[in-house]
Amino acid sequence: MPKGSALSDIDRQIIELGVRKKKGIREIAAIIGRSHSIVSREIRSESGASGYRRQIAARVAGERARKTNKRKLDKDVVLADHVRTQIRLGLSPEQIAGQLKAQPVAALHGSSVSHEAIYAWMYDGNGRDCCFRFVYRAR
Repeated sequence: MPKGSALSDIDRQIIELGVRKKKGIREIAAIIGRSHSIVSREIRSESGASGYRRQIAARVAGERARKTNKRKLDKDVVLADHVRTQIRLGLSPEQIAGQLKAQPVAALHGSSVSHEAIYAWMYDGNGRDCCFRFVYRAR
């Protein structure tokens, strides 16, 4: 098993059977080819009142693995509209971020955003559809 990879459903099934048969953590770890600390952590963090259940453990691990935080510009619609407008007027992300810090816009209630966050939003986020074509790269 590659280092750092998530436990598979088969791994969790073997852990569940091992726990039910009262096998030791090191023995279970040897069977699935993982470190005993990974097996111990899985059992400790995913065991409920009824013991270790692989279906519940897989669901909880999946929920934990999902990214929960959104970009600032994806969360704040007013700030995103302001950034879109400024980009369409020809300002660079660096200029927009600098202006928001130096001269805060009253409608934004003091919100600011870094140029890195603007670029990330443009390339990967919701800004891709409207803003990417307005930013020119120097060569």
